[in-house]
Amino acid sequence: MEGNTSDPATLEAMIEIFRVKTFNSARKALVVMDADIATEDNWKMVKEKGYDYLFVTRSTMKNHKVEAHAATVTVTDNKKQKIELYRVK
Repeated sequence: MEGNTSDPATLEAMIEIFRVKTFNSARKALVVMDADIATEDNWKMVKEKGYDYLFVTRSTMKNHKVEAHAATVTVTDNKKQKIELYRVK
């Protein structure tokens, strides 16, 4: 990608590059976004394109529910702080 381009603005182009490279793959792609690129617009775009995704957000999620019987996974960050991960809809 060209320099001085914001990360959120490059996501769709990056996904297209990887989609072409993995088109014949038997495994479905998983889009992983950090908090800088996980904007509302990017989240909607990834969802509309039918990709599975995992992302971190700095804001509070709206209108979500923890999936029934969802397992919680606890990990620790580099500061030894616990982070709970769970699937939401």
